[in-house]
Amino acid sequence: MTRLMIPRTPAIMSSRAFDQFFESFFSDPTPWVKNSTEGYPLTDIFKNDDDNQVIQMALAGFNKDDINIAVDNNRITISASNLEDNEANTRRIARRAFSKTFVDHQGELNLTKADASFVNGLLTVTIPQAVVTKKQIIEIK
Repeated sequence: MTRLMIPRTPAIMSSRAFDQFFESFFSDPTPWVKNSTEGYPLTDIFKNDDDNQVIQMALAGFNKDDINIAVDNNRITISASNLEDNEANTRRIARRAFSKTFVDHQGELNLTKADASFVNGLLTVTIPQAVVTKKQIIEIK
């Protein structure tokens, strides 16, 4: 009889295991950012000198009209679909449909004020920081 060995995860873990997970997530987010930028198309996320969030995508072979950028709630989605190749124009560079969504979990960005440029196959989306409202004290009359 062959027995299938399936690793089992305990239903209960020590609080230290959860603490380690959250500490690693907040103290060094690099692996989490890397996971969100892997795959097609090549993507880079960073903060520029003005403290704006920048998303860059390498989109060789695309035209700016092929690319869609949509903002919904705290998400920004960059996509391209329905790409038609002209038979007369043979392409050697991979150009396929894609969709990538990025989420502002902390609500620190003003996604509606995002600015995009597309130069020489490089899409750059610059997202400014949200305006932080200062605490206000209301006087009782």
